[in-house]
Amino acid sequence: MTDMEVNISKKITTGKSNEFILNAEFKCGNEMIVLFGPTGAGKTLTLNCIAGLERPDTGYIRVNNTVYYDSGTDINVSPQKRKVGYLFQNYALLPHLTVEENILFGLHSKKDMKDAKGLEQMLDTFEIHGLLERYP
Repeated sequence: MTDMEVNISKKITTGKSNEFILNAEFKCGNEMIVLFGPTGAGKTLTLNCIAGLERPDTGYIRVNNTVYYDSGTDINVSPQKRKVGYLFQNYALLPHLTVEENILFGLHSKKDMKDAKGLEQMLDTFEIHGLLERYP
């Protein structure tokens, strides 16, 4: 069974004559996979496309029989609805939000998180109770 199927292309132009073309194609089941290659090979760009943070120019992304992106049918599911966990290379805090607001930002329901005590667990784990009202 294929859990994820990616076949995408994206062209990025930087400057007058610098051009990068990403062509990524792979299928995987429920196993762990690794994207590896030299700096600038397109590893992060590929992950950004899967997560919905970048839009490929052509191709498709399917996860568990759900189409996340398909240029042929103009499907492009929003990043929030893709439910893809992503740990950024560089921290991605929103400077205009408090620590608490940053923690809650990506959640679908702040009320559910507080009711489930998930926020409390996170605060305990990282020992940051006193930082909730601060800004990054």
